[in-house]
Amino acid sequence: MNMMKSLIKEFSKDTNLNAFNHAYNVISQYIDEVINTIKQRNPYIINYELYVANEVFTGVEYFNSSLDLFLLVDAPQIELNFVNKRHSKFKNNLIQYWNYFKANFKLFSSRKKKGEQVIKQTNKKVLNLQDYDIEVLLYDLFSELTKLLYKESKLYIDTKKISIVGKEEFGVDINIYPVFITDTNSFCLYNTSTSKKIIIDFYERFDNIEIKDIKTQGYFKQQIKIFNNLYWNLFQQKPNQIFIESLLFDCPNELFAQDETITTINIINYLKNSTMQNKKSICNTNISLFKEPLNTIKYEMAIKFVNILKIQ
Repeated sequence: MNMMKSLIKEFSKDTNLNAFNHAYNVISQYIDEVINTIKQRNPYIINYELYVANEVFTGVEYFNSSLDLFLLVDAPQIELNFVNKRHSKFKNNLIQYWNYFKANFKLFSSRKKKGEQVIKQTNKKVLNLQDYDIEVLLYDLFSELTKLLYKESKLYIDTKKISIVGKEEFGVDINIYPVFITDTNSFCLYNTSTSKKIIIDFYERFDNIEIKDIKTQGYFKQQIKIFNNLYWNLFQQKPNQIFIESLLFDCPNELFAQDETITTINIINYLKNSTMQNKKSICNTNISLFKEPLNTIKYEMAIKFVNILKIQ
């Protein structure tokens, strides 16, 4: 029990926010430079805004948190081009560009001169692309960021985001998601491989977090940190934040005592004796947690997590 108590105390400690603040300040400058470069050759991009999208925003980050950013691009024509093109089978330009980039990207890890040569060749290829859409924008952002960061950081690209692994330069890992705004002021994220449109609407999430934290005298956010760490140490996977927040949001306020260990025990016992199917989303309490689009934790995994939690 003493060992578990000491672990809970460690899990509840505030993370070094300086690393996240530093990462945000540095990457925001790079993104500003990249967007301005792209805007010089692309009239579609009107403006952009940068939002922190994960637990770092509410101050409940844990030691393994990344800095997840939504790059909100004000470029309706780029989105329209993608929508119009997604049913087309003619993607030869982009395929050729991607194969070209993959073949040459290895050179970025070699000598500087070779890296500079690839940069020039890649830039010419981007300029020759037609029908500039979201897919091309993603690769364009990736290409321009690589020019700035290839010396100290590793960059990866998938169908929805750009990931930067560079703790020497930034202190934390960074994920950048290009998103667009909807008519209801939600975020719209596209999967460039499947063309699937993902609507990201946090609804009342952030209001609910702040209200719950006030009602529990600050112990709600503390427990989010603890349960983030518990999940990570149990499964060696980053927990879905909507899942963790929703589980704890469902817990009665009286369980949050003025001691982190007692509170954690109270919550674990409550979760073990409550019905998982009745859990509601912290974003929208009118829908089930397991029908919440932003929750990626399935019902079976949720049961496994709660069942494995023990305080001895």
